[in-house]
Amino acid sequence: MKSAKQDNRKIAIYSRKSKFTGKGESTHNQIETCKRKIELTFDNVDLESDIIIYEDEGYTGYNTNRPAFQKMLKDIRNKKIRAIAFYKLDRISRNVSDFSSLVIELDSYDVSFLSATESIENVTPSGRAMMFMISVFAQLERDTIAERIRDNMLELAKTGRWLGGMTPTGYKSEQIENITVDGKKRKLYKLSTIDSEVKIIKVLFDKMQELKSQTKLETYTIQHDIKTKNDKAYTRWGLKNILINPVYAIADQDTLEYFRNLGVEIYADEKEFDGIHGLMVYNKTEKKKNQVVRKAACDWIVAIGKHEGIIPR
Repeated sequence: MKSAKQDNRKIAIYSRKSKFTGKGESTHNQIETCKRKIELTFDNVDLESDIIIYEDEGYTGYNTNRPAFQKMLKDIRNKKIRAIAFYKLDRISRNVSDFSSLVIELDSYDVSFLSATESIENVTPSGRAMMFMISVFAQLERDTIAERIRDNMLELAKTGRWLGGMTPTGYKSEQIENITVDGKKRKLYKLSTIDSEVKIIKVLFDKMQELKSQTKLETYTIQHDIKTKNDKAYTRWGLKNILINPVYAIADQDTLEYFRNLGVEIYADEKEFDGIHGLMVYNKTEKKKNQVVRKAACDWIVAIGKHEGIIPR
């Protein structure tokens, strides 16, 4: 390859790791491997002055919304970069669509690829074809892993465990046991009530029955200094999320009949709708075009939670 000194632009090293960890191919190890590859590929390269390092740790390859990656793109558009070195192609992207757009843009700026561990390049037709094949398999691997994790979590969901995330007002997360899932140990949790917050939840439902308006309910919370568990004023959107959350519903025979009429898949025996425990309803939403949309009821998973319900059906 021609000398880097014949082109005033720099050589970029891009490294990425999905999680902050020193194990495996850390971003530091990726960078050092790329430096060795650059020394073997380019002539007269000064690793101090001819290279710019871009490092994203804790970011997924699913999309390109990564700070260091976006900074690198900006520098490419400002004609500061002539080549990108990376440990493996999947460090750049695990999304075929994003990768295709990136290749087109880099071609327009005469920027080449350099993989430290793969025999690929974007100069010849065969090299470009190989790049796209590797990109397809990288996305396939990501999608397969994501699907397996999702399936495992859904199986856990059917048992009524709390799978994590922001705990709903009225409850706290409490560890109950450990379990091995997909070869990894996981802690399992349930929701436990917080008496002071349970009182707030009951007031909100009672007042909604009385006022029949989210706007009036919002006004009521402001006038009576009722705030969220983060000590912030309630909004109509926040109140709506509480009022439509099935986690508060007491699992009784009326509740069972309601969900049966919706055509929801119920993972519980009829006798488990005992008028004491609350509900866990999973798989209610999905992300489409960066928006969270509500799924049809037939896609929901309803289980009996390990927690106590608060609001009658």
